[in-house]
Amino acid sequence: MSTPDPSIPFGVRSTGHYRFRPGEQERKMIKNFVQLFWSVKGTGTIHLKGRAHRLRPGMVAFYFPGDIHDLGCEASDPSWEYRWLTLDGELALSVIKGFRFANRRAYFAEAAPAALFERLATCLRDVTLGGELQAGALAFEIVSLAAEKARPSRKQTPLRKPRLLPSRRLDAMEAFKARSVELIQRHWADPAYGIEQIAAELGLHRSVFSRKFHTAFGLSPSNYLLRWRVQNALNLLRDTELSIAQIARACGWEDANYFARCIGKAAGMSPSEFRRTGAFDLPEKKGKR
Repeated sequence: MSTPDPSIPFGVRSTGHYRFRPGEQERKMIKNFVQLFWSVKGTGTIHLKGRAHRLRPGMVAFYFPGDIHDLGCEASDPSWEYRWLTLDGELALSVIKGFRFANRRAYFAEAAPAALFERLATCLRDVTLGGELQAGALAFEIVSLAAEKARPSRKQTPLRKPRLLPSRRLDAMEAFKARSVELIQRHWADPAYGIEQIAAELGLHRSVFSRKFHTAFGLSPSNYLLRWRVQNALNLLRDTELSIAQIARACGWEDANYFARCIGKAAGMSPSEFRRTGAFDLPEKKGKR
């Protein structure tokens, strides 16, 4: 274990793959770094703010700087296997909290990304600054994946086993996600095409579609569609010489003022300012010297 280079604001101290035997407990200790646990097999118990959480396969949990680390495997449980990583640097805690891992700190997710953890371990064996930077990037990817998949443990029954969706429901959800994205990507440039039309094509009521979409993607369909339009508009502002009005129409906006507000909210500047500060060098027009 080593402290990352002070110049790295989000660095990895260490990572590992550990197994507690039944009845084994870690010695309680206050530690001053962020630690992520991603449960692989068996069941472990981790105490957070005086509350016991049972970590089953696919669950993630965090300790923050200054927390008392109190975890282990109950004698009545099978052995507990998990992967872990520790983070340091001035932005480590704010990054974790920025992913909304701030309150319960124990979440249901999916299977631990073993390959990413193994790559992280390899990077940490490279003690150069480049190795530390690559390790930070992999750790960010792991935390991002946890944030994408995680949902809070149930407040009323922290020891309750999570309910897994049957495979047929998972297949149906994947088909729903694929079809929704297909429709959005096919019609996103049409200002008349919106949530009502997508829901109708899927044979769902608008409210049902919106709830299902939010469950699948973690954001509303209108927000997803707006983000898609904004991203395409930013690409056109950066990479083409189309006028701002042309780009607005091409990306699904009929109101130029609303287009400017959307770009301003996303980029922190007006469309013309973004074009001026963020454009790549554009090829010269034919006939231009």
